[in-house]
Amino acid sequence: MDWYTTLALYGDNPYAVSATNVGGTLLVQGSQPNLNITMYWNMEGQTPAFLSGDGLVGDVTAFSSTRITPDSTLSVKNVTASSLIIRLNGTNVGEYGRLVASGNVSLSGGSLLPSPGFNPQAGQVFTIVEKTSPGPVTGAFLGPEGTVTTLNGKPFRISYVGGDGNDVTLTATLPRLDIARTNPDQVRLSWSTNYPGFQLLRASAIDGSASWSNHPMSPVVMGSNYTVTQPAATNQEFFRLKQP
Repeated sequence: MDWYTTLALYGDNPYAVSATNVGGTLLVQGSQPNLNITMYWNMEGQTPAFLSGDGLVGDVTAFSSTRITPDSTLSVKNVTASSLIIRLNGTNVGEYGRLVASGNVSLSGGSLLPSPGFNPQAGQVFTIVEKTSPGPVTGAFLGPEGTVTTLNGKPFRISYVGGDGNDVTLTATLPRLDIARTNPDQVRLSWSTNYPGFQLLRASAIDGSASWSNHPMSPVVMGSNYTVTQPAATNQEFFRLKQP
């Protein structure tokens, strides 16, 4: 298939076939486990090739500037691709893209595209690449292990050793409290506030000998970033963000 063309494959087909996509869109909805796909950038039209859908295919080889964009769960055997695009439209399985591979996975780039309604709770984990075969995913395509990225104002941690040890997971994390001294008499407290319900607490000791109390700026308000200036005290003060 060539550029600007969309080809949709529905239904099941167990026979061994191959498809070459040069700058078009291939949509696979059925179970076609022996369909091997090769994808190329179209030099004449300057358009990338896309593979999408929520079906089952065989080997996928996607060369430079081609893109795999699962609708929900797209299953493959072996995959080598330059870009995996994961759309995040909700928090339930089927509402966000997942790539499931029974063989080798090599990915050199990718991106996460959340919709405005993607607002998970802290601690929720999303498996965006599930590798059912032994061995790691090749290529830190979303950044190094443990990278924290911000989606819809919330922090998410990326791992390539999630799930059963070799899956790519996205975990919604707690907001981080940053403390910086702005001058000898003051410190600045700042945090992301897109998780509702967090309280900013302070105490004069952290060893349990003093109770935690609400800071005047608590509870943390959703929807913006706040900066609190705390005058230096004679004794040390300690701060934390807590979700009731």
